[in-house]
Amino acid sequence: MTAQIDALRSEIADLKQAHASAIITSETEIGLWKTRCDAQTTENRTLDKRLRSTLVELEECRDQLKTLRDKEADVRAQTASAQATVEQQRLQIESLEKQREKQASPKKEH
Repeated sequence: MTAQIDALRSEIADLKQAHASAIITSETEIGLWKTRCDAQTTENRTLDKRLRSTLVELEECRDQLKTLRDKEADVRAQTASAQATVEQQRLQIESLEKQREKQASPKKEH
């Protein structure tokens, strides 16, 4: 009976040792996973900041593009107006040249 008790005590001691070892292993694994999770959280925060910054830059680029398109429309309108003015002046010059030619040509006597 003493041998049985000793065997049970030995088995209990082995189980306690195995349990303690399993706890240490689990705690180590939990620590590693926590470290990985913390690193991932940090990376996610960094990526989130970069994403937000990129979105702000994108919005600024959209605003700049709109401004440039508005300026382009203004320049096109000014160009069209200038071309119309040039065409009017060209027609006036033609008319004046024709008048000058009529005045410069000798009048026929009747």
